[in-house]
Amino acid sequence: MESNDQGKYDLVVLTKKNLIFIDLYKEQVSLGRETPLNLPAVVDELVVDRQTDTLSVQSQNGLQIDCNLLFRTCKLEVTGWYYASLGGLLGTYNNEQFDEQQLPNGTIDTDAKNLAHAWSIRSVEVKTPPPRTNNTSCAKFFRNKVSPLHPCFSLIDAMPFYEECEKGVEACTLANAYLELCSQQHVPTHIPDHCVQCITPGGDLVEEGAFLQLENLPESMDVVFVVEAQYCNKNIRKAKNIDLFVDTLDSKLQGNGFSDNRYAVVVYGGSGVYRRARALYVNNKLFTDAVDIPRHFEAFQIDKNSLVKNNKTVGGDALRALSFVSSLPLRAGAPRAIVLLPCTKCDASFSSLDYSTIY
Repeated sequence: MESNDQGKYDLVVLTKKNLIFIDLYKEQVSLGRETPLNLPAVVDELVVDRQTDTLSVQSQNGLQIDCNLLFRTCKLEVTGWYYASLGGLLGTYNNEQFDEQQLPNGTIDTDAKNLAHAWSIRSVEVKTPPPRTNNTSCAKFFRNKVSPLHPCFSLIDAMPFYEECEKGVEACTLANAYLELCSQQHVPTHIPDHCVQCITPGGDLVEEGAFLQLENLPESMDVVFVVEAQYCNKNIRKAKNIDLFVDTLDSKLQGNGFSDNRYAVVVYGGSGVYRRARALYVNNKLFTDAVDIPRHFEAFQIDKNSLVKNNKTVGGDALRALSFVSSLPLRAGAPRAIVLLPCTKCDASFSSLDYSTIY
């Protein structure tokens, strides 16, 4: 973790040759501090990907980092490959409880603040903690018997979360972190409804589980291009004249009363990172306008194995890719269109779904 210019923390992942900076507040991943990294990306054998509000970093050796951009929390998981090879704030991972809170000098300190400051790689100014707040959500989430987190209270002490909440830490962020700990204990819990909400185009606040009837449907369309990452789609922007196609499509949509249309690109069917469907984020954006979307078609690299002209690789699972599109943050009530751009034979026997399943 590294403190940024706003006094908040970024997650920094050190690879063989690079530093990957994850800014949870800007929702941005970059190499260095400047240009955002287009996602998904492979950096020194680490796969960095984003799917809506979840940002992930995964290694072949079993390191998995999942960051929730909505609540600004990160979860780190490792496999047995890292046994007895960890240190610092992650503990020692050697099945010995007595040395988990070990300082750099080898001594033990059970105070969380002392432990955190001891592992700091540079001195920082310790700010005075904010005064305690009278946040009713703190008791509602972490002390109330009707809290959706209550089933876990007997296994994981909620009092430290309550105390941090009273000090001013965001209640929903703490609730999400507590929920993740409970999931490790296989205890079913649920994020409080208050923490999951959205705002309609009209400015109405809708919490999870609530129903809202849209009266003024948006006169705008969400369009998703689904591209197969095979040799036959090499240099697709130029080869298929994507710029002209998008310009013509958007003009037709506007002629039919649809303005401010949004466009996105999903890539599937490759032999590398695109073995499964993934959404492209370019300059930190998934959806963009008709002018900018052609650049997204140049933002992904087809794996070398897929670039062999006579490669016999079976085509990707197009129906699974179409199903994946439904998980994107599409606008409520807005018409949707999917433009499928495969270039290999579609073999139904290799598909995990059939047409009737996703229709």
